[in-house]
Amino acid sequence: MITGRFRGEGKGTVRLSGQANGSDETFRLNTAFNAADGSNTFLPRIWATRKLGFLIDQIRLSENPKAKKR
Repeated sequence: MITGRFRGEGKGTVRLSGQANGSDETFRLNTAFNAADGSNTFLPRIWATRKLGFLIDQIRLSENPKAKKR
């Protein structure tokens, strides 16, 4: 699952790139972002949960003791 934020509306291409099994991969998805209509109210909670998980992982992996005080 990939999450993110987008404000506004419009057409565009979402590009995801990284490594899978040691080789570079890129995926492109043409999409249209519609104006917010309130039908996806669960998305902010998913985004926030993922963001907190990422930040906690960064603290755990950090060798900097000051990072744990933030």
